[in-house]
Amino acid sequence: MMAQNKHTHYDNLKVARNAPEFVVRAAYRALSQRYHPDKNPDADATRIMVIINDAYAILSDPQARREYDAYLDRVERASQRAASPPPDEKPSPPKKRSQPSRPSSPIRDHDKPASQNAPAREESLGWVTPLLFVVSIVVFLFWAASRHERQPSIDQTTPPRLAPGVIASPIVGPQATDPPSPKIALPTKIEPTTPQVVATHARVISPELNLRSGPGTSFPVIARLKYAQAVTIINDPESDWATIKLETGDGYAHKAYLRAGSPETTLRELCPVNTGGIRNGQILSGAMTGEHSLSITAPTTHDVLVKLKRPDSTDLFLGFVEQGRTVTFNGIPNGTFRTWFATGKSFSAKCGRFVEDSIVSFDETLREYRVKQDGYAAYTTEMSYQLQRTQSGNFSPSHASVEDF
Repeated sequence: MMAQNKHTHYDNLKVARNAPEFVVRAAYRALSQRYHPDKNPDADATRIMVIINDAYAILSDPQARREYDAYLDRVERASQRAASPPPDEKPSPPKKRSQPSRPSSPIRDHDKPASQNAPAREESLGWVTPLLFVVSIVVFLFWAASRHERQPSIDQTTPPRLAPGVIASPIVGPQATDPPSPKIALPTKIEPTTPQVVATHARVISPELNLRSGPGTSFPVIARLKYAQAVTIINDPESDWATIKLETGDGYAHKAYLRAGSPETTLRELCPVNTGGIRNGQILSGAMTGEHSLSITAPTTHDVLVKLKRPDSTDLFLGFVEQGRTVTFNGIPNGTFRTWFATGKSFSAKCGRFVEDSIVSFDETLREYRVKQDGYAAYTTEMSYQLQRTQSGNFSPSHASVEDF
């Protein structure tokens, strides 16, 4: 079993390993309501919210969750296979080194006083020790002189004096040259620096993020940012709040709900691409209960997301069209709508957008869907768009940002 004190992402969201996606999402929302800095003034709420966001980012991504589950399985198997640690062995005390005894004469009789044990021969050999010492010194001097004559001369000059702490490199071989004298840099005065405030890119990692007029929850909300929305932030290292730069003005958001990084990298991290499961003509959101229709022909190079928006910019429905295909969406109710298009590649259902080559455009004209009668019959509205370049086309779309889609 895994260590009891190791908390997994499942523990942090308080869900089981086999919890379905809607349970994970519900748990995240419940914990967000509890620990969101806007609602919880506790100082630990921000730290806990960062942990909750990290856990949800992994468990809400199917591919990342599979990899994380595989990692947990490997850890659990390794823990089960691990043998119990051997009992602690007390290190054996170091052997006590015996003190060398002073050598004694082999002919000494320990039962007699020292004055009676010195034989006459020992006195007769007393002159040998000084003589051997003198001979040894003479032999050593001859050996050192002959060795000095055999060695090649490398450098007879006095080596340069090095600064304290500088180690001279050894010279190998008679062809080696002296290393240059080290240049000693004088110490410079280090002035205290203030934290640098820099602008960088980031994306929103919360399902919805409040943008406030000042750096704190006491300031009013001036806008709401969407999940994975790209923003430019002014990051002050000494503050928990970042300044958000928007076309409509500046605002403030807590750093716990922002992931800094390049737009391409963070988009792929937050918006996993659907490798299957989406089909041509699929309605991704919205209810179709009317009697009118909308036909969309996608370009041959990109898929299309089509969306009808009401005059107040709320969505009616969102549909998917494969590249080069034509789809008719039936069931559009009576009303006036503006048609939006997003073309691109690599669709992410989690973010409801394309990850690659995404371009957003829309028809500025509000189109009316209503039933017409001429006295004999009733006619429903059939709207059609072909998203291909033609010389005789009667529609020129306006472009918008991906966040406006």
